[in-house]
Amino acid sequence: MARNRERKIPEVLIWSDINHYPDDLASFVILAYLSDHKLINIRGIITELGVYEVRRRRAMYAKGAMSHLGYPFIRAVPGGDYDMIDERQENHYIENELTPIFEKAGLTINRSGTIFLQEYMKTVKERNVFLLFNAPFTDFGKYLKVTGDTILKKVKKIVIMGNVLPKR
Repeated sequence: MARNRERKIPEVLIWSDINHYPDDLASFVILAYLSDHKLINIRGIITELGVYEVRRRRAMYAKGAMSHLGYPFIRAVPGGDYDMIDERQENHYIENELTPIFEKAGLTINRSGTIFLQEYMKTVKERNVFLLFNAPFTDFGKYLKVTGDTILKKVKKIVIMGNVLPKR
């Protein structure tokens, strides 16, 4: 006899480093589609890479993109400060016809990704969180140092997208 259990919809946190590669915007479209079909619940986006102003613009872009995809309530926050390896490369930001449209629509709260993570993880009661990394692990690594592995007890799956460089 089959057990009739209600399927839990996974909660997804996204790390993004929006730049000239299409992987970030493509992941937003895919995630919006999955959310439209009630397969996931997008909980927030943390933008990484570059100085604070670049991370803030990335957050505005992410928030604006999600608004245009029908998800204006998704929180997008800039990641925290970190030691840069290649400042020129890490500060590279997308500049195309969508940039002003998404940034204008994407006003974001100027808060740190680490604070957002801490607040969000306090609300999680069971192991049902998916982490999608489409960026370096900077903020997540800092959060792990602060909290130890307690966050991992609430994470069901970690997904890595995009380019993975061996030196990172």
